[in-house]
Amino acid sequence: MIQGLVFKIQRFSVHDGPGIRTTVFLSGCPLRCLWCHNPESFLTSPTENDKYDVKNFNRIYYTPDSLLVEIEKDRPFYEESGGGVTFSGGEPLMQIDFLEEILKLCKKNYIHTAVDTCGDVPYESFERIIPYTDIFLYDLKHIKSGIHKKLTGRPNELILENLKKLTKDAKVYLRLPLIDKVNTEYIGETIDFIKDLKIEKVSLLPYHDTGSHKYEKLGMDYKGAKFKAPDIKKMNEILQAFQKAGFDTKIGG
Repeated sequence: MIQGLVFKIQRFSVHDGPGIRTTVFLSGCPLRCLWCHNPESFLTSPTENDKYDVKNFNRIYYTPDSLLVEIEKDRPFYEESGGGVTFSGGEPLMQIDFLEEILKLCKKNYIHTAVDTCGDVPYESFERIIPYTDIFLYDLKHIKSGIHKKLTGRPNELILENLKKLTKDAKVYLRLPLIDKVNTEYIGETIDFIKDLKIEKVSLLPYHDTGSHKYEKLGMDYKGAKFKAPDIKKMNEILQAFQKAGFDTKIGG
């Protein structure tokens, strides 16, 4: 029986796609972003569980059917607001077998679906879920591969290639976490890369450190303290640059 490891179910989300949504956070991620808001998503194996203190984090295994029961509890809010369910993480496509099955169930039951992804997975995994996913929320950390690797532990060539492919096959909202003087100086190059891609919306996400308190509980070092959000003037300059390039863009999720 397929099971998925879920570390959080967040109800009444309004920043993870249209309308009021239930966001389901799945464990596992190929990246190790220095500022990660959900470091508990890293923990998927017994060796990691031994290394880190996970007793403060309530991780639950669900079957697709049992998770659907939880998702269905908020159906009145989806119907009233045009919302639905968003699968996030971590990187939800790392649990592709489970993700595919729960997405199928959601579509069968007429629930709008979104998948929040970092894009660092084989494209074959995307192909398996495209028929059951209404929107992909695609996070792009940095346009330069070398800097991307320093920030996340991984280069970005696969991420960029997958973005190009996915915009041809599915509806994509691009999400850009913005860190002052880390990726804000590369906005022109980012726009140049995406200018010919079919991207439905762009969300500019100012850096925040709301997940920093989790690191001490896990016995991890938080390496994002040196980062800060761009000021409002810089955010508006970036907003105007994307809008001038023809993208439906807003600040925030």
